[in-house]
Amino acid sequence: MKGDGLAEAEIFEAHSKPWLIVRHEIFDVYQPLEVLPPLVDAEEFASFKTKKRKGEHLAGRAVLADLLFERGFEPTQLEVVRNEFRAPSLAWLQGSFQSRPLPGISIGHSMGHVVVALIEPGWWVGIDAEPLTRSISEKAFDQFCKGEELVMLKKRPQLARLLWTAKEAVQKAMHMGMALNPRGIIFENDIPIADFINNISIRNTKIQLKIMVRNDLQYGVAWRPADSSLGMAEDELLDVSREEMRGEEGDVSSDIGCVAGRD
Repeated sequence: MKGDGLAEAEIFEAHSKPWLIVRHEIFDVYQPLEVLPPLVDAEEFASFKTKKRKGEHLAGRAVLADLLFERGFEPTQLEVVRNEFRAPSLAWLQGSFQSRPLPGISIGHSMGHVVVALIEPGWWVGIDAEPLTRSISEKAFDQFCKGEELVMLKKRPQLARLLWTAKEAVQKAMHMGMALNPRGIIFENDIPIADFINNISIRNTKIQLKIMVRNDLQYGVAWRPADSSLGMAEDELLDVSREEMRGEEGDVSSDIGCVAGRD
């Protein structure tokens, strides 16, 4: 595995609260591991049907464990838990006798890349990234845009990847994923401003969003104060749905309307 971390300052610039860390690593999804890394549930891992899916899961958990350790958390004392809607969060393992508040997490995968975001306890974060070599078919535009935004995107199709990652990040930060229709996420001035913290409002919730290009990836990172309860979807479910929409060349197609079903 090759690691390439993004510095905290690149995300927050002069801001210090809340702290937020983003890390990017390149991995071989078919590389076998003899021992499961921390934060991997053996039963859940066994349920994945493909070697690629298993490799992505292992890579994401391994990077997450590294980040947690660097922030002073012992990953072997933690687990990733989900509510009935499979929204992910961290929890102390039973018997660890710990009560320290835990950070929010978000994980994304794409074409051998894994990106992980870790944010200060009391906050939710969402991250998505796409290689600049990947394109989004115009046939899929109406699955995540509508109205004037869709008209604009058809005139400026080069912005599709940017809008896609920005909306995925917002969905994850809201902890709603598939339940939040991306067509209902609208930005001022048509698109978020790159390398700038954009303030947006979704369902009376203030969200901060930053989009940027680093390491030949288009990033979207969104964060917001956490609710008292978990959200309604999981990052990895979004990633799986997105992968199902891709053709053999890696382009997003409209053959499978997974995104359109996120009502």
